[in-house]
Amino acid sequence: MLAKFLGPFNYGIWGFINLALRYLSYTSFGLQYALNVELSTQKGTNKNKISKIIGNSIVMTFLISVFIIFVGYLIRLKKIELFPVYSFNRFIIFAVIITFLTHLVNIFKNIYRSYGYLFRIAFGETLLSVSTLLCVFFFSPGRLINALLYAWIISETISILVYVVKFPFPIKISIDSNLSRKLLASGISLLIYNMSFYLIMVVSTTIISTFYSVEEMGYYTLANRITTTSLLGLSAITWVLYPKFLWSLRKERDLSDTQKTVNQITTIYSNFVYLIIFTVIMFSPILFIYLEKYKPLAPALNYLLISQAIFSSCIGYNSLAVARKKEQSVAKIGLITVVFVGLLGIITAKLKLNFSIVALTVTFGMIIYTVLQTKLGESLMKQEISTWESFKRIFPPYFLVPSVIIIIGNLFGYCLISGAIGFTIFIIYNLKRIIFTFNEAKILLLRSDFKK
Repeated sequence: MLAKFLGPFNYGIWGFINLALRYLSYTSFGLQYALNVELSTQKGTNKNKISKIIGNSIVMTFLISVFIIFVGYLIRLKKIELFPVYSFNRFIIFAVIITFLTHLVNIFKNIYRSYGYLFRIAFGETLLSVSTLLCVFFFSPGRLINALLYAWIISETISILVYVVKFPFPIKISIDSNLSRKLLASGISLLIYNMSFYLIMVVSTTIISTFYSVEEMGYYTLANRITTTSLLGLSAITWVLYPKFLWSLRKERDLSDTQKTVNQITTIYSNFVYLIIFTVIMFSPILFIYLEKYKPLAPALNYLLISQAIFSSCIGYNSLAVARKKEQSVAKIGLITVVFVGLLGIITAKLKLNFSIVALTVTFGMIIYTVLQTKLGESLMKQEISTWESFKRIFPPYFLVPSVIIIIGNLFGYCLISGAIGFTIFIIYNLKRIIFTFNEAKILLLRSDFKK
């Protein structure tokens, strides 16, 4: 709806603002992720230690956020021109204030998430979505971007107030240098791990914003948004369950139990994701009846959707690596993939290929990331496997064949036909497996260690 009201050009500007906010979000240094892992893997630890961890995280996040606001104000005061094509200086104060608020919100969200207190989180997310929707109805396209930014600031401010009123956890506001260093070291590695998929997407989006037109930036932004939105429900469930994944894969668990849990998580999640992705690819042409101006994004959308499905194939291995404190190994894999996608994307842009080919480089990057992550996960379970074996595990024929058909079809301009064929083949070969997946999901959720 937002894309339709703004049009490709203004949606490209909105996409660039979100890209800038994504980069600014990395200034949290992953403290929210470090906090989540500490709280999730130390349940039963004395309350004083938990209080210190929470207090240190809040203080460090606040100090970092204040510094970001200071830098933004300094840029505005000195009239340093940034990204004039996107008129970014008009929005820089909005950007740093939103970053400040979002950093604090993410800390509180991960505290509540670790203990299963989800109502306040749901309230904050709903408030932001509703305020965005209201802006679309009440503001003209020329004023809409500013209205959206104001709504974002107001929503995040209210969310923080909701989190801190009658805060149900002990807090010891202080700075412990040793604990702070530990949280930062863990946070930076976890940040790279958690942003692996998003950083790859951000790199590709940066290439689009640098080498392609504002309209093409609008197309690519919408393709990214649809890719994320298509898995919103499943991602929300996974976000809630993630602390349980970490608890069930902690180092103290028996090796055979760990292998079983990893396989269950990976199989269930990837089957659900592929089902959703192929369904979205099949029916996405209906979207372009409503958004006719955005038809050129169809191939890029399909490549990004398949990239998301590929990424899902290693969630069990990712969770295992984090639970076993191997964030740095995961971070290295993420950085290798980012560099690969960045270089291939720049070559694509320099050759003046269609912007959708930049999205295809993301697909290739995800293959590399997932294969390496699978090898790491298997090594943690004392199973040394070859690269080819890793590839076969994450790309069984019932996933590989439909994906290849869709990619080839899009390269030759047959988006609709290849999507229909890929979807049909997937359903025919996976109907029993899909039914089995629902049953496995029930079994996994009913396990005693998943109820903690």
